[in-house]
Order: sequence, then structure tokens, then C-alpha cells
Amino acid sequence: DRTGTMDLWAYQIAEGRSKGSPKLIKRDIGQGIPQGFTRDNIFYYGVKTGMNDVYLTRLDLEEGKVLQEPTRVSQRFIGSYRWSDWSPDGTNLLSVSKRPPVLAGTFNARIVIHTLDTGEEREILPKLKGFRRPRWSPNGDFFFAAGQDTRGQGGLFRINSITGDATAIFEYEPDTWVIQPAWSSDGKSIFYQLDSKHQQSIVRRDLETGQEKELFRVSTPEYLNNLGLSREGKHLAFLLGNRETSTGTIQVMPATGGGPRELLRVEKPEYLPGTTPLEWTPDDEEILFLKGIGTDLKKQKIEVLAVSVEDGEVRSLGLVMERLRHLRLHPDGRTLTFTAGESQNEVWAMEGLLPE
Repeated sequence: DRTGTMDLWAYQIAEGRSKGSPKLIKRDIGQGIPQGFTRDNIFYYGVKTGMNDVYLTRLDLEEGKVLQEPTRVSQRFIGSYRWSDWSPDGTNLLSVSKRPPVLAGTFNARIVIHTLDTGEEREILPKLKGFRRPRWSPNGDFFFAAGQDTRGQGGLFRINSITGDATAIFEYEPDTWVIQPAWSSDGKSIFYQLDSKHQQSIVRRDLETGQEKELFRVSTPEYLNNLGLSREGKHLAFLLGNRETSTGTIQVMPATGGGPRELLRVEKPEYLPGTTPLEWTPDDEEILFLKGIGTDLKKQKIEVLAVSVEDGEVRSLGLVMERLRHLRLHPDGRTLTFTAGESQNEVWAMEGLLPE
């Protein structure tokens, strides 16, 4: 059904072929993932019990208040959505629906395109082994995402918006990861965070020449996250944290390189969640960010705030939810989407499913 709830059925197999009609074993097992049988005839399966969804709300940025209570973007497969990104013209919204796979160990996420004016939804299944946080291209013709191809090779991929065919924009070395890529407004370069075991860096890559330029680098115990490119493409904002001191700062630097400038700093028990790119307002005068209090992941309240790029003044936007993340602001500067919820999984055992 629309929530992704499954029934469990059994089919008798004889000499490699199905025999008879399927038999209903149990209805409504949830969003199940088959794990297999033990020798003593116990069937194990996983069940996804948490709820992740993409929500939409409307804000008055000038007044700092919510104009519309958050609502789910889709009523199909409730609880399966995460991540979102607006098309450049603002007419469509991309999200990722991650549902239980038919076979254990397979990847069953797809890109869903929501046309909010009409309610139409279209799904694309990228031809990749896995992918993370897809984004629209600057012209809206395709998507790009970091992930792995069917051979397991990691890279940044261009995904056809109709067929799901994926081609590598570039591949990266083993034990390195591309995080939160952002395409320049002129379409000529990509900015991204490059992670390895002991250090992280912010890199600009020229797509025509393949030449890379390292703009900033840190090593343990410092760390980078939440890379966000300004709307005009002139500045980068990112989270710079320190695991030893439990501090977090928001930094801004020119997209051409140069030393970063600190906008704000938070310390324990407050923290800056490392789960969402920093989101610039349409005029590039403020940056939307998240702040949380406490370390109990099951009880976290996350608040949406804005910080002035000029003087670091912070103000609340009146939006607080549990496990809120992945902010995306519409080009109109009034419509905001985000992910909220928590993933939880259980393992169940069923006895006596098969005849002795």
C-alpha cells in the first residue's frame, strides 16, 4: 500500500518451478527485508519501524516566522523519503525514496520528482550500486550525485533524468569520498568536500580540464561538513568543528580560495549538526543553518536559524522539530523543504513457516 507495508507469502517450488498457488502467511509485516532461513526452520526478516519524510513549509524570512505548518511532500510510501532539492526554475522538487529491498543486501533507493502544482510524481531508478544526496544540474537537464557504479567504483556521476543511466563525471581513489558536491552557476566547475582517513579538504574541479584546486584543508581532530555554495557562486560556507573541544563554527570564504572568516561559534551543550549543506538566501545576505541541544539522538530538537553574512547576527525562523535536517530553500525564498524523522530497524523471527 502507500505506506510500503508488505504481506508475507509462500510459494512451493518443485524441480526449479513454482507449484500451485501462492499462500498468504501473514499480513502487514511492515516494511520487511527478508534475511533467510536457519537449518531449524526459523525465518528471519528485518522491519523498518522509523519514519523519515520530506516536509514542506512556508516562511516569512523578514519576520522570522512560519506561515504554514509543515506537511509531507508525498502521501505515497509514507516514511520512506529523505533529502530534497529544488529544480533551478523551482517547478519541481527532487527527493529520494529509500524502500526495503526485495532481496537482502540490494540497494533500492530511487529519485522521485514531485511537481507540486499538479501533484504528479515520477520515479527514476539510477543505474548505480548506490548513491547519496542527488542534486539538479544548473540547467535542470540531469542530476549529479556521489556514489558507486555497478562495479563498486566510487565517483561523482551524471544521472539521466529520464532513463536513470549514469556516467562518471570523475572517479576517485579508494579510501576517499566525495561529500556534498555543488555545481557552479556557470556549469563549468564543481565544488566538493574530499574526505580521506585522516584529513578533509574543500576542492574546486574544472570540468573542462579536470584540474583540481584545493581551497582549504583540515586534519584530525578538526573536521569539515555542510559545504554550501552561495547563489551567485562567489562564496562557500561550511562547518568547521573540533572533536576534542566540542566546538563548531560556521565559516565563509571566497569560492576562488583564500582564508575563511568565522561567522559564529557554538559550544557544548549546543552543537551544529553535520547533516545538511548550509543554505544561502536568494540575496546571499544570510545563511540558513541548524542548531541542536543535547546529545540524546532520540530526543533531539533541531532549530532552524539564519545568520547574517555581513555581521554574524543570528535570528530564529520559528521552526523546531525532532531530527530536522537537509534544508532546501526554494528560489522564491519563501518555501522550505527539509527531512525529519529517524530510521529504526528491528529483526523478527518466525517459526513453523515451512512444513517439517
